[in-house]
Amino acid sequence: MGRYTAIEDCVVIHGGGDPAKEPIEPVPVIIGSHCTIGHGAIIHSCTIEDYVLVGMNAVIHTGAVIGEGSIVAMGSVVEKGARIPPRTLGDGRLPDSGLQRAQQLHGPRHRLPDAQD
Repeated sequence: MGRYTAIEDCVVIHGGGDPAKEPIEPVPVIIGSHCTIGHGAIIHSCTIEDYVLVGMNAVIHTGAVIGEGSIVAMGSVVEKGARIPPRTLGDGRLPDSGLQRAQQLHGPRHRLPDAQD
């Protein structure tokens, strides 16, 4: 796990092997820097690159790779072996549906617009 990464309450991070392969090959969990993993998310033997936001109760399955600066929306499911491109907003069951290029994300660091009175 990289620096400045926040893992919120009730997150499950599970590394393991692929029992379909003999001998069982280990599949690690890699979480980059400056990431936020939301409450109740399940992270299973996948790679999460830098500056990624994983929403609450999202599930990321074995072998998936979430590209730098991407957002996996709350409650989304990233299928086994899926590749989510950098700076992409993913919503729903991925990669089958819900992928769109997040044009408002111009770099790996996201900022909310300033509040207006």
